[in-house]
Amino acid sequence: VAPCPTYFIDKELLDLCPSLKIIATPSTGSNHIDVSYLQEKDIKLYTLRESDIVNQIYASSEFTFNLLVSTIRKTPYAFQAVLQGNWREAEFHFRGRELNGLVLGIIGFGRIGSNLARYSLAFGMKVVAFDPYVKISNPDIEQFRDLHEMLPEADVIAVCLHLNSQTYKMINDDLFNNMKKGVY
Repeated sequence: VAPCPTYFIDKELLDLCPSLKIIATPSTGSNHIDVSYLQEKDIKLYTLRESDIVNQIYASSEFTFNLLVSTIRKTPYAFQAVLQGNWREAEFHFRGRELNGLVLGIIGFGRIGSNLARYSLAFGMKVVAFDPYVKISNPDIEQFRDLHEMLPEADVIAVCLHLNSQTYKMINDDLFNNMKKGVY
């Protein structure tokens, strides 16, 4: 699995630290660390994923929602036009869609996915979700057991998965071909 950070904590680096006993990463992901080599060397790994504090962190969820709103409402382009003094001349280019009434499909209903659902419902979006490991109890969210059935329903799709060997390349041509035309 390709690491998200530009570095990778691997055998070469770890062998330079023969007395290392613990690695703690301030992230929920561990795809930037050779976890199998850590196990082989009996080095403990701590991430935010297993901590109690992770459920008190909203920054990633809020940023995800911000990206969703910015994309649909074309905020970056409008912002640039205002900075350049071209708002009135080009405002017709920035008329995005309203969130209200759009269907958000969430793939992965963990901490970020469930927070995103809550924010989106507050903006009048319909929320559908796929996560085979979670039972969604919110009656305002339709849970799909088959990802291929959910995709054509969504106007907007958010991928809120932990990157690991099971989810790597999960989003592929087959899934893109099953999405409705014009999906965000």
